[in-house]
Amino acid sequence: MTNEKISKVRDFERSDLSEREKMALRYADALKYDPQSVTEAFLEQLKSHFTDAQICEIGYVMMAYGGAHNFLSSIKERVIDDDGNDISDATGFPIVFHTMEARSEWQSPEEASPDGPLPARAGS
Repeated sequence: MTNEKISKVRDFERSDLSEREKMALRYADALKYDPQSVTEAFLEQLKSHFTDAQICEIGYVMMAYGGAHNFLSSIKERVIDDDGNDISDATGFPIVFHTMEARSEWQSPEEASPDGPLPARAGS
């Protein structure tokens, strides 16, 4: 996936992404923000683009990543935007998530929580 394609996701409805890609993103949005909006009619639209297995796979990925995001948000994960700016609560948990690289890293003990350094991690 290219950075150009990723940039289209933010405003996918007005992008030149395929209708299939837009449908997948509509489904992902519905699962994240309004699961009750996934009606029989919506599922029929999905089935015109995806198999049942593919629909389940999209749902599973949303569950896995959405659940991880909800957990990390609850412990005040730091989030770094596309330009490298910290857009989160700096008093949060000592994990930094880099959005464009889809990776997380631990902060050093000096950068960690306001309650003092973290205990040493196994293997460090």
